[in-house]
Amino acid sequence: MKRKRILEVIPLALVGFGMVMICSSTLFFVVKGRSFTPYLFKVFIHVFLGVSVFYLVSRMKLSFIERISPLVLGFSILLLVLVVVAGKEVNAAKRWLAVPGSGFTFQPSEFAKLSLILYLARYLSRKSGEMRKPRNLLFPLGIIFLVSGLILLEPNYSVSVLTLCLGLLMLYLGGANPLHILMVVVLFVPLGLIHEHVRERIQVFINGNVPQVRNSIVALGSGGIFGVGLGRGKEKLLFIPCPHTDFIFSVVGEELGFMGTFGLMVVFLLYFINSMRASMDASLLFSKYAGCGLSLMIFLHFLFHAGVVTGILPPTGIPLPFISYGGSALMVNLGGAGILQSLSRGKG
Repeated sequence: MKRKRILEVIPLALVGFGMVMICSSTLFFVVKGRSFTPYLFKVFIHVFLGVSVFYLVSRMKLSFIERISPLVLGFSILLLVLVVVAGKEVNAAKRWLAVPGSGFTFQPSEFAKLSLILYLARYLSRKSGEMRKPRNLLFPLGIIFLVSGLILLEPNYSVSVLTLCLGLLMLYLGGANPLHILMVVVLFVPLGLIHEHVRERIQVFINGNVPQVRNSIVALGSGGIFGVGLGRGKEKLLFIPCPHTDFIFSVVGEELGFMGTFGLMVVFLLYFINSMRASMDASLLFSKYAGCGLSLMIFLHFLFHAGVVTGILPPTGIPLPFISYGGSALMVNLGGAGILQSLSRGKG
């Protein structure tokens, strides 16, 4: 199969698989006496919008995307400020903005990751060969810290850290001195630990006192090689919180077994390898940097999510790309996949 075909088929296949797993995961609503029909309706809306974004973006010229990237980033920063000031509060966190009259909400932090990657790709392409100079790091670092800091104020620690990681990785790919990047990391970690909530989560994780992670591992183990069967998992019913979002990988493990989770890992790895190769083969520097950044965004989301449900990382609330319930994340990931598809077609 040709690379451009792989980069089209895999995201759409994962979205279809995600719809099946969300339907299976939301059975816990029935157990709790709630209807899961509204969720399924929203899933179809999310998928329709996400796939529309995928095909729309895949037909855009990358030169056009490069030109509008500063405007997109500026708009994303404005939305992040708006979230902090007037966002919808859920569980003591303001992460969502409501769409008036629709009943829908969205997370600007998801769009901010994508816009940051595109803007940094533009900056790095224009500073090619000059990124080892410390003065050329100041401006992009300021943008990265501004976006990560606004997300941290929501507060959304996991997305803030992930955004910071993506930004620093892009600077490294752009030729920045690794020592300078390491110095930034050393400075940032103590700042993150200032927040009591972060310290508590790390301490709980180190002590092994995380019930949802223990139950997630039980679900993975009970699936065996081939799983208990689609829709027949028990851990999702009462023991795993948010099985349709933050822990959907464990539902896959219980119901489809090791073969299901291993197959999913292979698919994500195959997508990552092909998207990175397509990026490196691109003729334009912007395309190279944007493609690498978007490939890393999708793959790091997968690694973070899988790391949480297997107990390797503390609970972070990172959704599984293309599969977990959530319209903002789905549209951003499909938007990123659309850009990678455009890149593989050579649409400069």
